[in-house]
Amino acid sequence: MSRHIGMTEPLETTRPIKFKALLIGFLGVLAAIAFLNWIAFFTISVHFGGDAIGVRPSVDGFVVKSHGHKTPVSEEVWVFSLIYPYVTLMASPAIVIALVSTMGWTTRFREFRLGAKPWLVGFGIAIWAIAWFGSITHSFVRSWRDYESLRSRPPQAIRHSPGASL
Repeated sequence: MSRHIGMTEPLETTRPIKFKALLIGFLGVLAAIAFLNWIAFFTISVHFGGDAIGVRPSVDGFVVKSHGHKTPVSEEVWVFSLIYPYVTLMASPAIVIALVSTMGWTTRFREFRLGAKPWLVGFGIAIWAIAWFGSITHSFVRSWRDYESLRSRPPQAIRHSPGASL
């Protein structure tokens, strides 16, 4: 017989469930915002002609790139096109990974009886995440450092792209 007569669940077991439900709800809202942000990111990238991740302004000038095509932009647009895409490309997958892992993907994985082991899928996602976050961060840092070194030069050394609106 239970010590908690008249109670359906002891407090100790309901608190983690409520916290997990709140966490999943919060991450779900963040995932919805991330999805809307991807639409904004895509729209802005199409408008400007790409993003500045991986672009070195000391070599290329202030341009954005998309699939090898370079579009000249102002310095302010270039900085925006470096920072906003970086934040989007970092935050969105992190939110989705956190949401999926919080929802207990391993138990659902077993329910579908897929051939692979859950730990193997987790390992694959970890390898993908390291490659994704590492490569984008490397390109961002390279672009940002080049921009900082360019800004530290005397003003006449800064080269704006031809046709860029200043």
